[in-house]
Amino acid sequence: MSEWNQNANGNYIYRISADDIMTVFKKKSGNGWSGVRDGEFLKGSYDTPQEAQKAMEEFVFEFNSSLAAPITQNTGWKASNKGGYYKVDDGGITSVKQASSGKWFIVSSIKGFIEGHWFNTAQEAMTKADQL
Repeated sequence: MSEWNQNANGNYIYRISADDIMTVFKKKSGNGWSGVRDGEFLKGSYDTPQEAQKAMEEFVFEFNSSLAAPITQNTGWKASNKGGYYKVDDGGITSVKQASSGKWFIVSSIKGFIEGHWFNTAQEAMTKADQL
């Protein structure tokens, strides 16, 4: 079904493409397994690496964002009370919100709605917003 391979560190790697990799790893606390892809982590922990691998596949390939951990503070982005994300910087407030279609979009307090930019994940929208 999948091509998970264990590396020398004991992590499990799934190579989607040359520069797109999912990783399942033992949590530092030693309490369970988690996963990460492109800076987005799984929420919670799993008893076995196989359970974490299955969750990562659902998260990435089936776009199940309910499995994602909240975006951490170190990115500057914070979860909003309405289900999106926002950040405050010298350019004002920038928000990333999800449309009823499931796609994500960007709204800036300075530039307004950023037209022509729709994203499959909140992370993709935040990455683009960071570049504006």
